Order: sequence, then C-alpha cells, then structure tokens
Amino acid sequence: MNHLAELAERDAVGEVAELYADIRAVLGTSFVNLVYRHLATEPEQLAWAWRAVRPHMVDGALAAQATRLGDAVGRQIDAWTLPPADRLQHHEDVGRLVGMYNQANTLNLLAMTHLLSVGPSRKTAPTAAAGPAAARPVASAPAAGSRALPGVPAMDALTDAQRASVARLNRLGEDTEPTIIASLYRHLAAWPDGLSFAEAVLAPLDERGLLAGARVAAFAAARELVHEEPLPMPPAPAAFVDRFGATLGQLAGTTISKMLPIGQLLQAALSRAS
Repeated sequence: MNHLAELAERDAVGEVAELYADIRAVLGTSFVNLVYRHLATEPEQLAWAWRAVRPHMVDGALAAQATRLGDAVGRQIDAWTLPPADRLQHHEDVGRLVGMYNQANTLNLLAMTHLLSVGPSRKTAPTAAAGPAAARPVASAPAAGSRALPGVPAMDALTDAQRASVARLNRLGEDTEPTIIASLYRHLAAWPDGLSFAEAVLAPLDERGLLAGARVAAFAAARELVHEEPLPMPPAPAAFVDRFGATLGQLAGTTISKMLPIGQLLQAALSRAS
C-alpha cells in the first residue's frame, strides 16, 4: 500500500499546529483528517485551502449541503441487509470515532469538490481570515466526561496482522488497487476487535459489488450539489493546483467518496449491535 505524504498531528508545530487545532474545533473532531494532513506537507497550501473553505464551514452553508449528501447516501444503503456482527469490547468509543469520521468526511468531500471546481489563478487570491479556534463547530463536540480517543496510529506502528487487515479493508469499494489508505481503518486498529468488526460488516457487501456502486453514487451526488449550489471560493493559486490538484481529486472522487457509505454502514451495524 502506498502511504500518502502527510504531516502527523504529533509532529505539527507553529502555524500548522494552530491550523490543526482550528480544524479539529470547527469540525468537532478529536483528529485531523488525512486531506488536511496531506496539505500540511506544504503549510502555506494548507493555510490557503483551510481559509478558503472555513467560512462556509462555520456559516452553515456546507453543513446544510452535507446533511443533504448524507441523506442521499443513506437512502441508497437503507435497504441493504447488513451481515451479523458481534458487539465490540469498546463499542461506544468506536461508535464515537465512526460518527466523527462520517460528519467530517461528508463536509470535507463537499469542501474539496467546491475547491476543485474553481479555476486556478496565476496569483494568490485574497482569502478570509482563519479566525479563532473557538468558532462554533459544524459537528457535535464530544460529550463532557467522554474518554479521550486515541490518535491515528502510524502504519509502521501496527502489527503485520493489522496491516494486512487494513489492506484488505482498504480495497473494498474500489475497482483497482488503492493508492491511498483511508485513515479510518488505521484508526480502528487502536481497538483489538475494531478491524475484524469492520471486515465482518463490509466484506460481504463488497462481494456483491454494492460498495463500489455506492462510492460512485456518493461522488456523483456531491458533484451535483456543488454544481447546483456553488459557494464563493477564491481561485486556487496555480501552485496549489499543480501540487495537490490530482491528489485531492483522487481523495474526493475515490477515497472519501467510498468512506461515506462505508461509514454509514459501520454506524448502522454498531447501532444494531448495541
């Protein structure tokens, strides 16, 4: 499996650490999604991208679109029969984690699709200020007293068995060998039975070809929303498009799009097993 270049949260300092804190606060998550960790390999490009999408995160525009996108994905998978799965040892923690990914992934898919729909500029366009990290989150913050969730483990910190499980899961919903590892699978390795639970739920559905179809439909629904309700975005600097355009297109069109139905399926399976 290829490792997409990223700046881990534990390695972030200075402006990137501040941006990471703001991303977590605005999205209401305990982690920073891969799309931003990848952009952080060039901090000035992360700063530009976040400042371009952030105003639409906090004013409710993206949240409204995300609700509609999540509903569209949910309608497609509602009729599917989920395979049986046992209750997890750390059921509540995994449920919180999956819920965070579902909300953040839906918002991020739309945000990146909006960004990629704007043509490049040959000069850096003015952007809105990032603002304070205490901005109203678009996703639900963890409940007071909730146990802190572990961070995203590095692949080389996993056992051989865990890496093999991550690889199997990461192939689900894709037509060719994946080139980007979905962070949720790495994150699930923090719990001994997290990866096996996901495989039990998802593998039978993938064998029927359902996950690939749902991935394509999720991305099509996101593009339709962006086309119907465009949001004002500054033109992307040419350096941003040249450096990150292709990878962001892959993240949006494949990796994040497949994780929308997958995340909802895992959430449904967790709810049923509770």
